[in-house]
Amino acid sequence: MMPVFDFIEGSTPLLISMPHCGTAIPAEYARGMTDVAQQVADTDWHLERLFDGRLPDVNIGTAGGGSCAPEMLAAVETLLVEQKAYTYVINQRFKGGYITRAYGNPQAGIHSLQLELSQRSYMEEQLPFHYLPDLAAQVQPLLRQLVQSLIAWAQREAR
Repeated sequence: MMPVFDFIEGSTPLLISMPHCGTAIPAEYARGMTDVAQQVADTDWHLERLFDGRLPDVNIGTAGGGSCAPEMLAAVETLLVEQKAYTYVINQRFKGGYITRAYGNPQAGIHSLQLELSQRSYMEEQLPFHYLPDLAAQVQPLLRQLVQSLIAWAQREAR
């Protein structure tokens, strides 16, 4: 059985949760799956069929502003406004999943936001859904800046 999660302790007050990627299927389950099911055509991969229009590249959710301090969201939004390579929205299709809504509690000092990245920014959008390293490398600097901005914000708040 694969572990439910990996915890890597660091030195900053930031937790990054990546609850599902849809590709790791334990062998004991895969044996009982059809060939089609083993292609892991996850429902999340078909959002364009569920909503009108094209999904923005970066989707930020804060439970309508309820899961984090406005200053934390402002730090993220500032970076997104300054960059021009990727489209983004805040609190639209993805307003915050279960983790964001259940654990984000700014009054208790627990701030949470959801970041959904469109497939077209790092992978093929059609079977076999290959990861595209060259394409992913283009979005990685923005993701790195977002994480660094969140760390800096959290460190300022911890003082």
